[in-house]
Amino acid sequence: MLTKAACVLCLCLFLCVSIGTARAETISISFQELDSLARSQSPGSRIIEYEFSRTLADRDQNLQWTNPEIGYDLEDVDPAREYQVTIGKQFAMPWAYLKKRSAWNERVHSATLLREAQRVEHLADLKAGYVAARVHQQYLIRLEQLRSILTDASHVATSRHTEGHLSGIEEHLIQMTVISLNASYQSATQQQREALAFWRAAMGFAADDSLILTTVVDYHKIELQPASQYVGMIESQPRVRAKVTMHEALTKQASAERAAFIPSLNLYGGYKKIDPDYDGYVAGVSLSLPLFNRNGANARMFEAESNIAANEAALYRNQVAGKVKALTRSITESQTMLATVADHFEEDLEALNNLLYSYEEGWLTLSELLNAIQIETAGLEDYYHQLIRYFENLFELEALTGASLVRF
Repeated sequence: MLTKAACVLCLCLFLCVSIGTARAETISISFQELDSLARSQSPGSRIIEYEFSRTLADRDQNLQWTNPEIGYDLEDVDPAREYQVTIGKQFAMPWAYLKKRSAWNERVHSATLLREAQRVEHLADLKAGYVAARVHQQYLIRLEQLRSILTDASHVATSRHTEGHLSGIEEHLIQMTVISLNASYQSATQQQREALAFWRAAMGFAADDSLILTTVVDYHKIELQPASQYVGMIESQPRVRAKVTMHEALTKQASAERAAFIPSLNLYGGYKKIDPDYDGYVAGVSLSLPLFNRNGANARMFEAESNIAANEAALYRNQVAGKVKALTRSITESQTMLATVADHFEEDLEALNNLLYSYEEGWLTLSELLNAIQIETAGLEDYYHQLIRYFENLFELEALTGASLVRF
């Protein structure tokens, strides 16, 4: 009979196992769900929002009013006693403050555009990660089909060797082909696991969640416009606009700093009493005299930063224009190769099955069959890797230009 302590221990163990089991989930995800899922749970999306919030907080910090100050003075000198209470406040010069606020509003506008650009780029990365993980799964399925064909061929070869119809070198060749195909399968398995693990982390799923990517990723041709048309779309994209807006904000900031050669003035007032018979009110003002520092250094610093931002914007435009042209060319070249393979994809597997049948019937030599399997294995690796790169290029072109290209 269990003791009370043993019952409590068993209950605790049961709860721990139940909690651990409940934590793992099986989640089916389609390609169409990526946008909403990324916004709601992706760590990268949260980082983008936090960075934008930091810009807002930085603006508030630089534009907020200073706190008032309260002071109390006491002088006790025989035979008189004097004390006063004052309250004071520092005020920014209105012409400088308004310029500074306008500059910071431009900075926030730039940050808003940058956030939009980062969202688009982050989603493009997540789309590419989804495609890579899914394509690797499909690659493994195709390799498994090849392994099945090779296994059948190996059985036939073993039977013939037993009957004396297969030489030792031929048996060695088929063993080496099996090893080569298994190595390709293991390499593809590792790549698929790494791709899925990377994508799982980027999406914010738990490490023990079982993910099912439901959208099949097959090659389909995308009708591209001329590269010049995509280049013309660059100027309207949020990252370019963010850089231009930052240049304008820094120019305004430099103007605000030049206007702040007297940055502020201090006003104070209060009550003063001299014992035993005198009391009254005090007031005063103070400000810094721009004799040695007219705030020119700060103005020059922001002018330099403004020039840097302008040149960065121009450089980025040129880089993206070149990138868009290269992407358009690469996508077009990939389509030629991928279309050739995709049109005969299922027929290739049927042809291999026919080759196996021909080998079983003795119409085909073992070396011819093994060469066909090896060529198919190498071709599959090139095809699936090129398919991943094809979609990566399309997603990047979408992010750079705002074009809508990929539909599953």
